[in-house]
Order: sequence, then C-alpha cells, then structure tokens
Amino acid sequence: ALETRGYDKVFEHIGIEPSGQAFNEMVLDRRRVDSNSGTAIPHNPLINAGAIMCCSLIEEGRDIQQKLNTVLGYWERLIGHSGPCEIDEEMYTSESASADRNRCLAYMMNEAKAFPKHAVLERELEFYFMCCSQMQTAESMSIVAGTLANGGRCPTTNERIFSPETVQSVLSVMFTCGMYDFSGQFSFSMGFPSKSGVAGACLIVVPNVMGM
Repeated sequence: ALETRGYDKVFEHIGIEPSGQAFNEMVLDRRRVDSNSGTAIPHNPLINAGAIMCCSLIEEGRDIQQKLNTVLGYWERLIGHSGPCEIDEEMYTSESASADRNRCLAYMMNEAKAFPKHAVLERELEFYFMCCSQMQTAESMSIVAGTLANGGRCPTTNERIFSPETVQSVLSVMFTCGMYDFSGQFSFSMGFPSKSGVAGACLIVVPNVMGM
C-alpha cells in the first residue's frame, strides 16, 4: 500500500500507534476526531482493523482479482521467486465463513467513514480473507524478513522490492505494534522489529544484519 499509494494516503486512513488492545478489539483511534482533523481510524496496520483498511487501499476501487494480482506479484518478488504464491482455498472459505468479528470491525470503520472513497465493504473483506490465506514456508518468510533487513532489496535476487522510505515506515510500526498487545514488552526485552501471526510464526528483522 505504501509503495502504490504513498505515505500520506495510507496514513490518512490508518494510524501508527499501538492500540494497547487485543488484535481484534472493537476499538478505533478517535484522537483525529477529537482534534477536528479527520475521522476515527484503525490504530495501526498490524491489527485486524488496520489490515482490512490496508486491503481497501491497494488497487482502490478495482475488483478482487486485480487487487490479488498486485499483492501476489509483490510477494513473488519478496520471496525471490523461490516458489508459487498461492491462496489456500479451504482456508479462505473457512476464514470467510467464520468472520463475524472481522465483519463487525469493517462495519464499525464504515460507520466512522474511515474507508477511502471507492472502497466496497464486502469486496475489501473478501480480499482480506484471501490475503490471510496465502501459503508460505519458514524459508520463504525468512527471505521476506531478509528483504526488510536489507533496506528493501531481496537478498537472493538483489532486486529492489521496496524503497528505503517504505522499509523505514514498516520497521518502525513493526517495532511498536508488531506483537499485538505484547509489543511494548517485546520491544523492551528484545529490541527488534517483529511481527507475530495467528499461524504461529514470528518474523523478526535485525536491520542491516539479517531476517528470521
């Protein structure tokens, strides 16, 4: 989203603050409303509400297949073309069928008028469920972490995937928000930009050194 829409557009709709709440908590950052400078938005892109919002910004207004082509294209380059980037259809179907909480988050943001102009709520949700159902291995994810550690250049292909400015923004938010409501403790004790996921994986970046 940062690469295709730019910093200002992304952070018009998504914040960069830790929520201090569970990853799927029904809460928005309302400080922009209080300051009369905007509407309530997700606290950050690494909790569910923020990730749904991020999906609405990628290829805004286009159909799911176009959005998916863009995302999977980035992922194929991110993992150094080391394998196919595929959506697990069974997982996607399960995600969509059991997504009451995520739909509540989306409707809450819709009520707050947080979505960009051309977003369509159900389309953005289904795209989000697909993104959540992409299959990767520990090895391919280590290349992703290595790309972030390498300033946005894939360590196995030497191809530039992200600009240094994008990487700086991503690592900053990972450091403060990437471990959900344990982010502060993890940053204090470990000190690395990291991202946990419900699949059980933990992606860790040591800038300019390595990714795990």
